[in-house]
Amino acid sequence: MEGITHKARLRYWVEALHRCARECAERGITKQQWIAEQGVSAKTFHNWQRRIREAASEQMESKAVVPASETPVLAELPVAKSVSKRDSQTHGRNGRVFPG
Repeated sequence: MEGITHKARLRYWVEALHRCARECAERGITKQQWIAEQGVSAKTFHNWQRRIREAASEQMESKAVVPASETPVLAELPVAKSVSKRDSQTHGRNGRVFPG
């Protein structure tokens, strides 16, 4: 189980990554320039970026699994009526009636 400190750090770094993306786009600077301006180690930044991506991936995977209690129920569909030989000879694929 994750501790409160880890969750707080995770939230901080999620916000930092969003701020980095926004400020880089607004100011036209690179991610490396932004990291240097913040006084953060590039190694630390990329380590948290990796952790956040992994956590997001795990969260997406856990939501993709359908629990057994929510198994889809199959419904019966009505069977289409069969087309008579006469109808198939007088009507083409596009519904036009042929003289007969």
